[in-house]
Amino acid sequence: MRAMLRGRGWRVAVSIILVAIEAAVGVVLPFAIGVAVQDSVEGSSRGVIFLAATGIVGAAAAVVRRLHDARFYAAVRLDATIAVTEQDTALSVKAARVPMLGEVVDFLEYSLPDVVASVLAFVGVLAFLATLDLGVFFAALAVAAAIAVVHAITTARTLRLNRAYNDEAEHQVEVIERADAADVRRHVSLLNSWMVKISDVDVVTFLVSGILATALQVYAVIAASGRDMEVGSMLSLVMYVVEFSLLAALLPSSWQQYLRLQDILGRLRAPITP
Repeated sequence: MRAMLRGRGWRVAVSIILVAIEAAVGVVLPFAIGVAVQDSVEGSSRGVIFLAATGIVGAAAAVVRRLHDARFYAAVRLDATIAVTEQDTALSVKAARVPMLGEVVDFLEYSLPDVVASVLAFVGVLAFLATLDLGVFFAALAVAAAIAVVHAITTARTLRLNRAYNDEAEHQVEVIERADAADVRRHVSLLNSWMVKISDVDVVTFLVSGILATALQVYAVIAASGRDMEVGSMLSLVMYVVEFSLLAALLPSSWQQYLRLQDILGRLRAPITP
């Protein structure tokens, strides 16, 4: 991955800065909505102006980043694909690794910014929860710890399944060249089997994350209704918990992608000679 980005450090920095701005806006947005509601109740328009300015900054950063990243990663994809095709490997391996490489670049362009933004937003959301309600803050920490434990438990199995899938994928051209219907059926069935097993692990982690996040939302609503809070603060608290839940829901798929890329990057770094 470092080799693909070598010499392009400033372009990566631009992308990260824009992602950070988007994440910051996402963190501030529930607070801005709460302020806008509270100010409107009190007959002031300052909160609405602040909310509009926040949204404009976030939208501008998102547009600029997408324009920048589309061009940047197109160049990365071209150079990296040429490098893979020049490796001294069997045709079947090359044919499998070119789409694998596409997955890596797609992860860098689309998924990695979301992961970085999610981590920054996660920290920011916890900080705002701590200022709004310590009870909900500690409950959110407990939920985050439980989700982390679930992912740690399933990591080894996910790595094994991705390794098995990629091992079989590297034989695809050989299987097709033999033009044997039984071999093709067996090959595709194995690929499907590994994908189903990977998906099943993803479902388990998603289910656990969803249940914990829902429990946190229920607790936050009960806690907020039992305290003497302003309408704006109560709304912000509930929205931050909802945002925390959405971030928790993103973790399973993001973690699965990251683990799959670990195996793919290992293959790209260590070509198999024919």
